[in-house]
Amino acid sequence: MDVDDIEGFLRSYTPPVPSPGRAHLRANMITTLDGSAVGPDGRTGSINTEADRATFARLRGLADVVLVGARTCTIEGYGRPEPEPELQSYRCEHNKAPAAVLAIVSGSLAIPLDAPFLTEGPPPPLIFTCAAAPQSRRGQIAERAEVIIAGDDDVELPVVIDHLVSRGLTQVLSEGGPTLFAGLIRDGLLDELCLTVAPVVVGGHGLGLTSGGAIDTTSFTLTQVLEQDSALLTRWQRQPPT
Repeated sequence: MDVDDIEGFLRSYTPPVPSPGRAHLRANMITTLDGSAVGPDGRTGSINTEADRATFARLRGLADVVLVGARTCTIEGYGRPEPEPELQSYRCEHNKAPAAVLAIVSGSLAIPLDAPFLTEGPPPPLIFTCAAAPQSRRGQIAERAEVIIAGDDDVELPVVIDHLVSRGLTQVLSEGGPTLFAGLIRDGLLDELCLTVAPVVVGGHGLGLTSGGAIDTTSFTLTQVLEQDSALLTRWQRQPPT
């Protein structure tokens, strides 16, 4: 399938309908051949390929909500998700909002107040934090976003997902970064991984796909491989624990 084939992409990537009260959680990540999730400048944008950028945009078009760590949002210069025109009719036909909601995880709320995702037009993003976050900072962020407490000392990701489901946001797309991605796996929340293998080597000390504490061995089943311009677009289904 060519990623420029919108209809083929929708047939291939449309996620399953989750059970009542559950979410389908898909992560979209990228890695270089030597295992770095970022380029020499510390951003994923410098290792993206055209095929990966197209997939990134299309997956957002299929999602109800885009879930991202605050550091990734800030470094990558995130704005609010806007679907491609070709996917607007799909969203309308499937009773989705015109664009996916942006949900950000930040335990410290150390977010620049002039970040594009806080200053652009509606809808405001959802900011998931914990009760330990500075009260003054919560007030500042709350002027630009909806702040939701999801834990006492740390953000509890199962609480985040339950809250999204309660709002009818059941198709969840996470775009990292490595700490959030690791947490979703560690908590058994991830259903599917869309992983682009970029045809580059960057060397140095780039971030891996996961960071933080140890993760119990988690197995995945390869369900799809596409190649375009030497980039591999893969899909992996998480196997249930034995």
